[in-house]
Amino acid sequence: MAPVLAGLVAVLAGVGCGEGMPPEACAGGTYDHDHDAATACVAWTVCGAGEYVSAAGTAATDRECAACAAGEFSPTINAASCSLWTACAAGTYVSVAGTAASNPVCTGCTSGTYSASADSAACVAWTECASGEYVSTAGSASSDQACTTCAPGTTTSGPNQTACVALTGCAAGTVQTAPATATDPAVCEACAAGQHCPGGELAAVACDDGDGTWDHDGDPATACVARTACAAGTYVTDEGSATVDRSCTGCTNGTYSEGANAAICATHTVCEAGEYVSTAGTATSDQACTACPDGEYTSGPNQAMCVPVGACAPGTVQTAPATMTAPPVCADCSAGEHCAGGATAAVACTGGTWDHDSDPATACAPRTDCAAGQSVVSDGDATTNRTCAACTAGTYSTGTNAASCVAYSECVAGTYVSTAGTATNDQACMGCPSGEYSATSNLTMCTPWQVCGAGQVEDAPGSATMDRTCVPDEWTRQFGTAGVEFAESVHVGADGSVLVAGWTDGTLPGQASAGSTDAFVRKYDVSGTELWTRQFGTANGDFAYSVSVGTDGSVLVAGLTQGTLPGQTGPGIGASFGDGFVRKYDAAGTELWTRQFGTPDGDVIESVSVGADGSVLVAGGTSGILSGQAGLGAFDAFVRKYDAAGTELWTRQFGTANGDSAESVSVGADGSVLVAGSTFGTFTGQTSAGSWDAFVRKYDAAGTELWTRQFGTASDEHASSVSVAADGSVLVAGDTLGTLPGQATAGGQDAFVRKYDAAGTEVWTRQFGGASYDLALSVSVGGDDSVLVAGQTGGTLPGQTSGGNEDAFVRQYDAAGSEIWTRQFGTVWFDVALSLSVGPGGGVLVAGRTSGTLPGQASAGATDAFVMKLRAP
Repeated sequence: MAPVLAGLVAVLAGVGCGEGMPPEACAGGTYDHDHDAATACVAWTVCGAGEYVSAAGTAATDRECAACAAGEFSPTINAASCSLWTACAAGTYVSVAGTAASNPVCTGCTSGTYSASADSAACVAWTECASGEYVSTAGSASSDQACTTCAPGTTTSGPNQTACVALTGCAAGTVQTAPATATDPAVCEACAAGQHCPGGELAAVACDDGDGTWDHDGDPATACVARTACAAGTYVTDEGSATVDRSCTGCTNGTYSEGANAAICATHTVCEAGEYVSTAGTATSDQACTACPDGEYTSGPNQAMCVPVGACAPGTVQTAPATMTAPPVCADCSAGEHCAGGATAAVACTGGTWDHDSDPATACAPRTDCAAGQSVVSDGDATTNRTCAACTAGTYSTGTNAASCVAYSECVAGTYVSTAGTATNDQACMGCPSGEYSATSNLTMCTPWQVCGAGQVEDAPGSATMDRTCVPDEWTRQFGTAGVEFAESVHVGADGSVLVAGWTDGTLPGQASAGSTDAFVRKYDVSGTELWTRQFGTANGDFAYSVSVGTDGSVLVAGLTQGTLPGQTGPGIGASFGDGFVRKYDAAGTELWTRQFGTPDGDVIESVSVGADGSVLVAGGTSGILSGQAGLGAFDAFVRKYDAAGTELWTRQFGTANGDSAESVSVGADGSVLVAGSTFGTFTGQTSAGSWDAFVRKYDAAGTELWTRQFGTASDEHASSVSVAADGSVLVAGDTLGTLPGQATAGGQDAFVRKYDAAGTEVWTRQFGGASYDLALSVSVGGDDSVLVAGQTGGTLPGQTSGGNEDAFVRQYDAAGSEIWTRQFGTVWFDVALSLSVGPGGGVLVAGRTSGTLPGQASAGATDAFVMKLRAP
């Protein structure tokens, strides 16, 4: 904005707004336990075993649990209901009582016991039927046995007998110890174990009374039976007794038994050396041996055949030769050797061979070769074959017996796979042809660069690893509300994104008005697509005058507020004349921090710039005295530095006894700080040209003044913008009502741009304009060190055409100050280019205001903001 002191004081006042993130619903299984959106959701209560869910949880309420009722259980957590205990039926009893968390355990009654009702605590022994009674109803697991008294003339001799017998005889299974009389029955006693008692008056018969019998079923009423006979091929391991059967075990290998009930198995006869096994032994017969015929022999026991005296058998090796009376001495062949027999020496399996069948009589065989496409897992040895594994995907081997498979060569970005790899061959790579690229490794083909179509230009050239990027040649975005909007500042990020800052007295689409006039910042991508907008402020007036983008994509916006921004407090904040503010967003538009500061009088930030290290420089003016500084006049300039986190590093308030204002700040690659503005006085060491002069001042990164340049004419001059080139040279743009040294006035009020070297020596100055008024409001340096100037004209610049009342313009000079091109544009109404920035691809972004309708756009209201991308004519 044009810095006229009276105008500055009139617009100074503070900003404030609050921002918050939208609430997020509690995830499943959690709820808002304290109805405080600032705290995290907590998990529902877990209903344990022995409980059930009496009320389900919601996002707002906890899960409720209740204990299982008596006679019910739930064995798991969060059960929907409790289950009734299982009833233990008659014939069973409750061996483990039920709990709230477990079902009762039921166990069947053992033989001789019963339970007649459900859920019995224990089984009860059957009633015992005594002597003189018999079991009339047998007991079961669920009922008792019933006893009945024997009929007259009958009796039972013991408990639980199933029938009564006549008094004249003893029952089977008992033995008479005294005969019956005329008045008394016979006296009977239980039969002893291992005896058979047929009953009546018969005597007990002992089992195994020399006849090899036994009580096989434990019932003395049944006869003894013969013990098991151990057959041929087995032997007796236990002879048995009157109560135990005979036990038998089979003969082990090399032993035999030929008859029944053998006490032991005999060892097969050993066929000695000089004999051979003519009939093999079995479990039931001995082996037979036959002497070797003349001229033959066996070298050890139990050999199956005789061999000629003069040779060792295959599979053995001769250790001593035969004599006239004795055969050769032969020894077993060692594992991993081949022994052909006779007098041939043993041959070790070496040189890639192995004993493939564990038979020393057969020759060693070559180990398996691992073919191309395989690798050796184990190389093997004299007794083990070589093992192989197929090469896994992406690996290969070219010869036999490869120690390992080799990974395919990587076809890196910028190349492609010209020949696919196989298990036996590496893949081959070739560089992408000209005009094609591959961005990742091991692609099977390169992709042609995209062709920039009509209305597009190359933003970044393609390479072997990157596609060409195309962007619209030119685009315009006019936006606003039914009220008034100014786009005060534009800055292009390293990725080509476009940031615009300004103010509105309406409500931008998708935003909310804080009241009166609000500040805003908007982000577009390189093609002009809106990414996000942030409208913010207080109930009073708020204005964003400058925007800058950090190397990390963070966004800094600065300006004036006439209220108190959320979270800000301190001296001067919310003062009636206004405070300066600076706010930082991340690349996605999330607010990171805000700093509002000032004095009880008027304060404003006109410009912000971000250093390569993320430090933040702001410049502006104050009618008071900033903390730690000294006032020099009615209105002073200042510059302040913050680190990336928003911590103040230093402040410099400076000026003269008259009015001074800093309109623009720029940070050099070395961290040096350039400030430009206007003064109505005389800076120390400088000379006033008269009335208002322009100035530019340089500080080092620590805030030490390096040099100041005050310049002008007897009339008024204002420096509106400053920019630092890569080589440290300094560009200043503004306006003059006079004629600068070495220049010529075009009439009325002219624009100017001046270049200094890094040491503050003037390199060149260009004063230009039409017959009316012209203002240079913004300057930026291109990647080729060319100089771009934007502003407004009330007339017609040379070689241009006026659109109407007041037009915007952009002019480009080369590094030496020669004009390259000028472009004047606008509507029939009032149009101003307030800011410009040069993008990484050379595109020129211009922002400002219009009260008309730009080509291809639509007017939203009285005065709209605009941002425009231009290309050189």
